[in-house]
Amino acid sequence: VAELVATLLRRGTEKRNAVQISEEIEFLGGSLGASVGNDGFTVSLDVLSKDIDAGLELFADVLRNSNFPQSELDRERQLSISELKSIGEEPRAVAGVVTTQAEFAGHPYGATPTITSLSSIQRDDILAYYQENLNPKEMTLIAVGDFKAAELAEKLRSRFADWKVVSGGPVLYQIKGMPTQKTQILVDKPDSTQTQVRLFRSGIPIKHPDTY
Repeated sequence: VAELVATLLRRGTEKRNAVQISEEIEFLGGSLGASVGNDGFTVSLDVLSKDIDAGLELFADVLRNSNFPQSELDRERQLSISELKSIGEEPRAVAGVVTTQAEFAGHPYGATPTITSLSSIQRDDILAYYQENLNPKEMTLIAVGDFKAAELAEKLRSRFADWKVVSGGPVLYQIKGMPTQKTQILVDKPDSTQTQVRLFRSGIPIKHPDTY
C-alpha cells in the first residue's frame, strides 16, 4: 500500500490532474517525488531558489490534497502485478525475495507483495494509509538551500500551519531473533541458465558501539 501511495501522490489533487502536476514541475526545471523504505516515507521537492514559492505551492498541494484517482490506481496496480509475474524468470530476483522472507520471517520487513495482495488493494486502503500516515503528527520537515531562514519559515507556516493532526500513525514492530541454526533453502528452477547463491546472518545491533 505504501509504495502505491508514494507512486500515486503525483497523479492528481483536488486542483490538478497528473498532467498538470508534471507540466508545472517540468516548467520549473525541478523535481517532485515520493519514496518509501522499510522505516520511512519521504516526499521531496527540488527547485531553483528563485522558484521556491511556486515549488512550495505545488509541494503542499500534492502532500495535502492528493485524491488518488481510481483510474491511476488501477493502472499502477496492473503494472505492479505485471512486474511480479516476471520475477519468477529472474534467479536474482527470486533469490532476493526468498532471502528477505527468510531474514525477517514474521516481521513486516519480510513482507513481499504478491499478486493476491496487490489485487486486493482498494482505493479506500490507499486513502486510509494516506490519512493515517501522511500528516503532521509523525512528520519532520527539512529545508536546505540559499534562503533567509525567517522568510522560508513563514512560507512554510503559511502552507502547513493549519494542517490538522490525525490520530493513528505508524505501528512500531520489534524484530524477532534471526535464525540461530544453519538453514538451507533450495529453489529448483530447471529452466534457468543461471544459479544464485546467497548467505546471510544477523549483524550487530544498531545501538552497539561498534556499529560505526
